Amino acid sequence: MHSDIGPGVAVHARGDVRRAGVQGTAVLGSTILLLASVALPASAETRTYVVHKFVQAANSQDGDCGPKGPNEDADKLYARYLAEFGKSPQEVKRLITGWISGGPEGRIVQNMMVNRGRINGEPVNAYTHPAAVKDPQLRMVISKYGYGFNLDGEVSPGDFIDPETGETGVDHAMFRALGCNLGFRGVLGSEGTYWAYNLQLTGSEPAWLISISGEDLNRDGPATITFERSYDHLKLMANGEPFPATTYRVDPDPRSHNVFPAHIKDGVLTLDEQVEFRMQWNPLAMPELNLSRAKLRMKLKPDGTLEAVLGGFQPWISMYWAVAEGGYAKEEMVVGDVPGLYYTLKKSADADPDPETGQNQSISAAYHFVGVPAFHAPAIVRAQGEGR
Repeated sequence: MHSDIGPGVAVHARGDVRRAGVQGTAVLGSTILLLASVALPASAETRTYVVHKFVQAANSQDGDCGPKGPNEDADKLYARYLAEFGKSPQEVKRLITGWISGGPEGRIVQNMMVNRGRINGEPVNAYTHPAAVKDPQLRMVISKYGYGFNLDGEVSPGDFIDPETGETGVDHAMFRALGCNLGFRGVLGSEGTYWAYNLQLTGSEPAWLISISGEDLNRDGPATITFERSYDHLKLMANGEPFPATTYRVDPDPRSHNVFPAHIKDGVLTLDEQVEFRMQWNPLAMPELNLSRAKLRMKLKPDGTLEAVLGGFQPWISMYWAVAEGGYAKEEMVVGDVPGLYYTLKKSADADPDPETGQNQSISAAYHFVGVPAFHAPAIVRAQGEGR
């Protein structure tokens, strides 16, 4: 068993609840019994956190999309497409006005936008067949500052400078590709509409857990970071924040089990080497997150929480799927021109070229998240037919 009896004191044995990353006393009845009978080393320590607000690490700033500003919102976007389909200015105004007011024109606009792709001259679903829509040449971020990491060891013209660490050669092409669409504009701590929408899905996905182990997590030295998925969904208070010091059962599925050697320097954890990061995510948004050559920067904060940036290369088509799976509704209300984002992602992809076409299959990305103290327990697996 592994639990707290006070600040900086941890108890270890095989199985059961691990330490929550909080100051203070968290005593379980079973811990008291264990302490009475088992002598265990007092030096090792494990802190467990539940992940909250896992979003893209955006750094949107005024002027970062050029003099024309961010890309069009849905009303201007659809008006432009209607004109391209041959509608007169009067017809465009009538259709868009009716669409905005919820009139019968809305159905006409919806059908035209959904089926604005063309294959052999025939209408096709634009979200299923984005390449059948002409590239709208969406604007992309031109700023030189963006969060993330130098993933390829090079400093290239399209790379960013991290505004927090000052690292150069930062690879975060996904921010450049998406960051001029209104739904993706945001800064750390104030995510864009798309990610705010995704956070509303938190109740439909199992929580992610992080455990950090080391001899003394308050001092510099080696550590081990474990990312796992829980059977349990994130438990939220009325204000939308997670309940602290709550117990989550671990899902043993190896597809969401990551153990990485790391080290602590001045309260910041970084990985010893670039890693392959794999987690099952949310089938309603992005079913899984796969990051290759990943790097991590994680701050252990005085209030017991953590804050981190995770970066790596991910398949760009998975990000397009996450944008496109909601079709017209997501385009209209959240993300803007969906086929346009297909093109910005494809053009911005910066790793893993296809051996036949040369098209890069992966795009550099960076995510920001926080961790709230939690407890971590193995799931109880019962034999078939055994009672509860």
